[in-house]
Amino acid sequence: APDTRLADRDQVICRRPETVAEALALAGREPKPREYRYIVNGNERVFTRWPEYLRNGQKVGANEPVAPHDVIVSLPVSPPTLAELLGLDEDAEPASIVLFNGGPCRVPLRRWSLTVAGQPAGPQDPVRPGSRVDFSSYEVQPMISDVLLAAEFDPRSLPVGSRVSITLNGGTAEFTTPVKSGDKVDVTISQH
Repeated sequence: APDTRLADRDQVICRRPETVAEALALAGREPKPREYRYIVNGNERVFTRWPEYLRNGQKVGANEPVAPHDVIVSLPVSPPTLAELLGLDEDAEPASIVLFNGGPCRVPLRRWSLTVAGQPAGPQDPVRPGSRVDFSSYEVQPMISDVLLAAEFDPRSLPVGSRVSITLNGGTAEFTTPVKSGDKVDVTISQH
């Protein structure tokens, strides 16, 4: 400690911190995880998140080396998103791949029903600590409407009086027409 009295012939060893964690501990900011508690489908769940750090503006782990004059910044720890809390990964979910106006479009084969405190929520929404989360998933047979949603086609953005024509593999299709991997969906917009 800085106020320790030294006696004649005492040996003092001075060692510089070698890692981000050691430097933070010397500054009284030892890395500790932050715990968030939730009720998920009626059961308590704890989500733990470790802080992240910048060393000279670059993200680093707590065990990365430090040098004299390094600037270390501890980033604020934020609550998880629903996807993080529940382990949801949209890219890892099964999907059909269809061609939408000539380009590949990934159409999910599973849907999630997510609510936080009884209100509908999305996978990327942050979840306040202590919240009640209800979650279920179900498989679906994708339809043209799912393709349009996955392709982020928004008919509300079209000019008034526009006519939308949808074809599936060259034949006429409706919003409720089922689709499968390899299908070709084309949308044509014309003015009246």
